[in-house]
Amino acid sequence: MNTKRTVLGIDTSQKMASVSVFRDGQELVSGRCEPGESVSVGLGRLVAETLGNCDVSRAELAGIVVSTGPGSATGLRIGISFARGLADALGIVCTERPLLDVLHRELSEDGQRPVSAVYASADTVVFRVGMTEGSGESLATERWLDRAVSELCGSRFVLTSDLAERIRGAGNRGVAFLEGDVSVVSDTARLLVDWE
Repeated sequence: MNTKRTVLGIDTSQKMASVSVFRDGQELVSGRCEPGESVSVGLGRLVAETLGNCDVSRAELAGIVVSTGPGSATGLRIGISFARGLADALGIVCTERPLLDVLHRELSEDGQRPVSAVYASADTVVFRVGMTEGSGESLATERWLDRAVSELCGSRFVLTSDLAERIRGAGNRGVAFLEGDVSVVSDTARLLVDWE
């Protein structure tokens, strides 16, 4: 019997769902839904394919970690329900983690004010400034970019790839902002599990 701890991470808060498999703290493989593929159609396939790519059966999973957002409400409902259902069927634990907490953990306390931000939906950015706890603030994307450029300059930013894509669409000002001290994360499921 395999005694190694294998954990599956699932994030469906962003445009393309992502999953990641870790064993004893080491990433084995990660994957993302196909562009344009809906979470409701692609999540089961993605989990099965990702587990297959690292030769791990569902029975080998010791736990599942799933994002609670912020993000797409429909995507989150699908991802959380899927994770809870799979964990219940396998008799394993399902841990839920807020995405802002996970992103904020990526920021070091190096004298710069950390800012983590997620494109939530309906042209809304949810973000947290500093090392405070809580759910963060919400602003429309353009207003958030205005604030980031004017009030939060000198901060260190970590953004999801969905938000970075929206900011690039804001023209030269958005592109200039992204060339600053900004980290862009596309595989958020990896961060969920890596927190273990």
